[in-house]
Amino acid sequence: MKVTVLDKISFTVGDIDLTCLDNLGNVEYYDVLTKEEIKKVCVDSEVIVCNKTVFDKELLDACKNLKFIAITATGYNNIDLAYAKEKGVLVANVPNYSTVDVAQHVFAFILNYSNRVYEYDLSVKHGDWIKSKTFCYFDKPLVELYGKTLGICFFLNCNNYRTTSCSNI
Repeated sequence: MKVTVLDKISFTVGDIDLTCLDNLGNVEYYDVLTKEEIKKVCVDSEVIVCNKTVFDKELLDACKNLKFIAITATGYNNIDLAYAKEKGVLVANVPNYSTVDVAQHVFAFILNYSNRVYEYDLSVKHGDWIKSKTFCYFDKPLVELYGKTLGICFFLNCNNYRTTSCSNI
C-alpha cells in the first residue's frame, strides 16, 4: 500500500513519531508542494495523511487509488467531503488532539502575563537592565499569583467525543 504524507512540516518538526505508518506499506513524506506536484506524488496513493492540503474535486480525481485521507487536524474544511464520499474515500480527523496542549498553552499565557516575561525580555534586550541604577531591575509591576483564584471552565460534549490514534488507522 502506498501512503503519502503531505505538508508534514505543518504538523511536526520531528517531535511526533510517525514510524507507526511504516506498518501500512510504502510511506513517502513531503513538506510543501504545489498542487501539480501533489497530483504527481499522490496519483497512486491509497492513503494520504495531511494537515492543510486542500483536496478539492480536481485533486481527488487525480488520486486514482485513494481510499483514505487522514487529516492531522481538528477540522475537515480543507476536504470536499461530499465529493470524497461520492468517490468512496473515507476521511478522518483528530478532533481532540490538542486539548491538553491548549490547556498547557493557557497556563503559559497566564504566567507570561503575570510575570510580564515578554515585556521584560524586550526591555533587557534593549539594555534597560544594564542602565538600571540597582541590580534588582523592576521596570514593571509583577502580579503575584499566590492567594489568587483562577477559574477554568471546560466544555466537553461527551456524545461527540472521538479520538483517533495512529495505531488504528
